[in-house]
Amino acid sequence: MKFMADNMLGRLAKWLRIIGYDTVYSSSISNGELLQRAAAEKRIILTRNHRLVGRVASCKLILVRYDNIWEQLRQVVRELNLNLKEHVMTRCSVCNCKLVSVDRKSIEGKVADYVFQTQQEFSRCPQCGRIYWKGSHYQRIRERLCWIRGE
Repeated sequence: MKFMADNMLGRLAKWLRIIGYDTVYSSSISNGELLQRAAAEKRIILTRNHRLVGRVASCKLILVRYDNIWEQLRQVVRELNLNLKEHVMTRCSVCNCKLVSVDRKSIEGKVADYVFQTQQEFSRCPQCGRIYWKGSHYQRIRERLCWIRGE
């Protein structure tokens, strides 16, 4: 499942990436470009813009009803029955690329010493070079996802 988030849903796009979903976001894309690209790439449109609802015929659209990021994410997860367990932290939250596992030794000196000493597994974004690991923030992400699932 792939998404295209409108310019009002940047945080939602980031969180969909965190849970492993291919989500395109641009703060400067026009509504026309958004519709064309979503149709061409077979993406589900996520929008807060009520005017877009009647203009979409070629792809699915979800009108996001909430202002709060967690309510937004919960709405999308529930409407589409998204899996919140399998692909957490498999995409770059910044540029949307799939992360690749990297040898621990190759990132020495590129993360804080404490992180390097306490973590064994690392991933890197092949596009922007950002390095990821499952530290204490990963547990907080999992707790938030449990709340979204209603657990």
